[in-house]
Amino acid sequence: MFGSLGRCILYTGQERQMTLEHVAIGTPRSALVTGFVALDVLHVDGAARGSRYRAGGTAGNVAAILGALGWGTTIAGPRRGSLVSNLAVGDFERCGAVYHELYDQDFPVVVEHLQRGESHRFSFSCPTCGHGFPTFRRSTSPLPELASLLQGRDVFFVDRLFPGVVEAAFAARERGTVVVYEPSDPADQPWSAEMLATADIVKYSSDREKKMPWLTDGSDSLVVRTEGAKGAAWRWRDISVEDWRTLPASPAANVVDTCGAGDWMTAGLLMGMFELMSAHRQGISPQEVDREVLAAQKLASWSCRFAGARGALYEAGAREALRHLSGDRSLVSAVDSHALVEPVEAIESCVVCTGA
Repeated sequence: MFGSLGRCILYTGQERQMTLEHVAIGTPRSALVTGFVALDVLHVDGAARGSRYRAGGTAGNVAAILGALGWGTTIAGPRRGSLVSNLAVGDFERCGAVYHELYDQDFPVVVEHLQRGESHRFSFSCPTCGHGFPTFRRSTSPLPELASLLQGRDVFFVDRLFPGVVEAAFAARERGTVVVYEPSDPADQPWSAEMLATADIVKYSSDREKKMPWLTDGSDSLVVRTEGAKGAAWRWRDISVEDWRTLPASPAANVVDTCGAGDWMTAGLLMGMFELMSAHRQGISPQEVDREVLAAQKLASWSCRFAGARGALYEAGAREALRHLSGDRSLVSAVDSHALVEPVEAIESCVVCTGA
């Protein structure tokens, strides 16, 4: 539900009644993000420069983008203490995101092998020595810390489900925090029905439906489905948009790497829809939702000009990203205009093996 943040859904039997309250635009926003958090190793095939080490995973990328674009962001993930986690946490800090150790798991590592152009593949072992890296595992322990971390948050984003996360999402909705769910793993199914009913915004790619047919059960809240080169579609039964409303793709020029484009779209959509919902006292029109989805697609297309999931932050900078999302957003002048600078040790070959 959206309480003092803009949109409040009151449940009466099977019906929902939507009201809107005003929140001043331009005030600082805050988000708690959890789910798939990893260290990304970007290995450009044939490049003289060594591998680059950046925070990643869907949740990690969304948190880092939000932090760099001016939101107060906390990312909750696996334990710290290894070189892998230190590299990831250092990158989160450069992006303005605060890292919180939430559960006792090894820090996952994902290697992106990028060829010239837009061809990439992923592996879970060191490209230099073949050492196998940890992969994502769900926590089976209670997560009571999430409740305290949610205090005062505008948005709670999650892309992997397990009991503690679903409980936190329900508590977040009850207190008026916007709940955003990006289903991307079939193993979410045991908790999917509850989460789809809880989330205010659900966003996923069309190829997920084949592996997760339960996504077609739908949600009464805003559902956005990306469709690759075809564009995107959305529906929102709460505002009487029952059928999918389709939008064209945003052309991508000078494509270097498509990795991470979906995470950029998620961050852009989240930011735009939150401001739209916060600004309205009356109902939101389909045309306004169209505008925010198209803006998020534009940001995602722009991100493809750079190598790596968040290469745009290291080569162009946050202010340029905000300009591509929407040139007149009030936070454009509040973010650093410079590109992020990576430390020298973050481009050495095979550096993470001894710390994994």
